[in-house]
Amino acid sequence: MAQGDDTLDIRIAAVFVVAVAGLIGGLPPLFLKIFKDMTNPIARWLRAASAGIVLSLGFVHILPKGIKEFGNLAGRVPLDPAYNPAGAAVIFGILMMMAVESTVHSINHGEEDTAEYIQHSEEPSDKNLEAKAKQNAADVEGQTQMQRSIEHPHDHKHGSVCMHGSHGHVSSATAAYGTLNQKTLAHMFELGCVVHSVIIGIALGIKDSNFPLARNVVIILCFHQLLEGIGLGAMVAIANFPKVKGVLLILFYSLTAPVGVAIGIGIATSYDKQSIARNATEGTLNSVSAGILIYMGLVQMVAVDFSPESLALLRHWWAKAGMFVSFFIACGCMTMLPVFKNVNND
Repeated sequence: MAQGDDTLDIRIAAVFVVAVAGLIGGLPPLFLKIFKDMTNPIARWLRAASAGIVLSLGFVHILPKGIKEFGNLAGRVPLDPAYNPAGAAVIFGILMMMAVESTVHSINHGEEDTAEYIQHSEEPSDKNLEAKAKQNAADVEGQTQMQRSIEHPHDHKHGSVCMHGSHGHVSSATAAYGTLNQKTLAHMFELGCVVHSVIIGIALGIKDSNFPLARNVVIILCFHQLLEGIGLGAMVAIANFPKVKGVLLILFYSLTAPVGVAIGIGIATSYDKQSIARNATEGTLNSVSAGILIYMGLVQMVAVDFSPESLALLRHWWAKAGMFVSFFIACGCMTMLPVFKNVNND
């Protein structure tokens, strides 16, 4: 075959290059303490950029692919051609994340909250109001300082949550739940990234013709894995995993796209791109993954890092403005990747 038709060499090279890109993006956040400091402007800008990357992955990269795959089923299955199931799959991904978070919270707080409710219900009404006011204040403070409580549970001079007396358990409980919650989110984020990485790896592996297109896809995939790795690395760092486990999580993520490429190379000659089962499977997996990432980006990252209480931790106006600039730059970079991918496609 002519070079314009034979893409095997570049696909084999992609197996190694894409893995390195994922490691370069994911490993540094694990060893940079700056990612864990909620008062450091650079750390907050990087976290804001991570939120932009996650949201763009869900809305711009993954969801359109799910919609496209389901759209390919129109007229081939007994469904209304005007109805696309991708939206339902996205909702399922969001509900799955809500269920996981609720379960984690119940396991960690269920008995404690029940005992506290019974204790408060037996107190006189004025004490109930006082206790409720103290608890509400502690909850607000706990949300604002959750990250600091996780990383510096014994550091009180910076305003960490540490109440004594009847509510002395607030600090430790908030920190414990915050750590467990962040670890769960990191695992779910990795799940969404892994599923998506395998699928796009297979998509590259089966491109046995059109060398310019395959070359563009490899370049885009490298940037994609690099930026996605930064987002995942930040999540793992915030969750405060042991270093070895954090490295293993990043290593596992970085290998998924190359494995997908290798699988694609192996099945390229027999892969049926028009298969109903393939369209339905990839459409479902992409859409559910998009729901997971959209929920995490909006609820767990944007809503937390851009809340008034969280922004108040930054003293200077330029530091707060930098949060929004970093967010939009990250969104813009991730949004432009699909545009560049389509250069010379025609």
